[in-house]
Order: sequence, then C-alpha cells, then structure tokens
Amino acid sequence: MAKFVIGIHIGNNGTTCAVILKEGKVVAEAKHHDPTMRDGLFGGVRNAIENAVDDLVAAKSTQSVTISGDDGCSPLTRKDVIADTIRINISLCLFVNALQQQKDLCTVGVIRLCGCTSQADLPPFVDFPYQVKQKIYGGYGLVDGGFECTKVEISAVNKDQITQKVEELWKDFGTRNFVVCGVYSPLDHSQECMASSLVKKAVPFEASVTESYHVS
Repeated sequence: MAKFVIGIHIGNNGTTCAVILKEGKVVAEAKHHDPTMRDGLFGGVRNAIENAVDDLVAAKSTQSVTISGDDGCSPLTRKDVIADTIRINISLCLFVNALQQQKDLCTVGVIRLCGCTSQADLPPFVDFPYQVKQKIYGGYGLVDGGFECTKVEISAVNKDQITQKVEELWKDFGTRNFVVCGVYSPLDHSQECMASSLVKKAVPFEASVTESYHVS
C-alpha cells in the first residue's frame, strides 16, 4: 500500500488540507471553510482531514486518481489512508501573527536536559527579539540529561535538579507553562517523558508541559 503524508495549513480564513504521496504527488485536497477561531482549531483540522481523505477515497473508487504501489483492484477506505499515513505536517500562521502582534502570549519556562553541554554560551531565548522575550520569558534551567548523536546518554536525569529549577521558575517568574527540551531527544525521548512527569509533580497546580520531541 502507498504511504501518505498529510499537510495542513491553518490560515486566518480557514484550514486547508492536502493528502500527498511520500513521493511528492498531491492526490487529494480539501478546505474547511469556517473562519479559523481559537476555540475551533482542532475541529477545523479534523474536518479538513476527513474531507480530504474522503475525496481521495471517492477519487480512487472512480479511478480518477492513480496511486503508486496500488494493485488497482482493492477498494481504498478512510481507515486504509489513516493507517498508511506516515506523518502529518502543520503550518500555522496564527503562531506567526501572535509573535508579530505580540498579543495573547504566555510566559514559558525552559528545562533544558543538556548535562555538561550548552551550559554557558547559548542559553534558551538567546536569539529572541527583545520585546518578544520580555513577554514570554519565564526563565530556564540547564540540568543533567541529554544524549549524544549516537544515542549514548550524556548524563542521567537528576530528579532533584528538575524539581528545584521548576520551583524556582514558578516562584521567581510565576511560570505555569514549561518546555522540556533534551539534547537529541528525537533519537530517544525517554528522558523528556521522565522530566515532564517531574515538572508536573513539582508545582501545586496543573502545569502545561510541552516535550520538544513532539514538535521536531
């Protein structure tokens, strides 16, 4: 069965979705026309994906689209497309707009799992524009952890370090949103998952925690 990539663009006026073969050929497109609203982002994304996938299934049934690797005989279902989707790429102009307008931004604290690397010269937020940094800066902590590019552990996660840093960020900056970012975490995200759990336990409220391996 062919492998698919789903591309989604969330614009100001609606959400556009395309189903693409991994070789790069666009085989279906759909747009969710409702205006993009903060409370309806996920609904718009879901509807756009469903519409694009249904269009692909319909096109395949009428033989108006050719899919590489397909025997031409078996019917294509929505379940087949979803099962054979290898990734979903999302672009979001709302993020860019928020940075440009500097509205509705939240402070964010960064817990960097880096061990003895990245400790001095290039701290988190180092290249952020000054005005943006003033609005979102929630402090950071450089703690033990991280991996080499060979998946060898730089150092183990230090539970006490993370707890101490998170408490400091909460008390010093009022930080309620955190990013956990480990060196080479896309190769092994086990440390980020552990650190994320520790961050949530370190504060007496329901913290928002983003693990970087989900993003890239």
